Amino acid sequence: MRIRNLVNDYEYEAELRASHSASSYGQPVLVDIGTGEAIDWFSFACSEVIEATPEELEALREAGYYVPEK
Repeated sequence: MRIRNLVNDYEYEAELRASHSASSYGQPVLVDIGTGEAIDWFSFACSEVIEATPEELEALREAGYYVPEK
């Protein structure tokens, strides 16, 4: 999926990963593929999803990230 940080206009490819070190008890976290950094819920709140499949959007919601219905 493609995400844009609205604060600094940074765009990046991201995916949910349960294998990341920021993951706890198998709970997936959103990861910037380019940097390998986890995106926490607060940072994600300052972002918008530019491109994602319906399945990716649902997985984000299930992981606790707020994604508004369009």
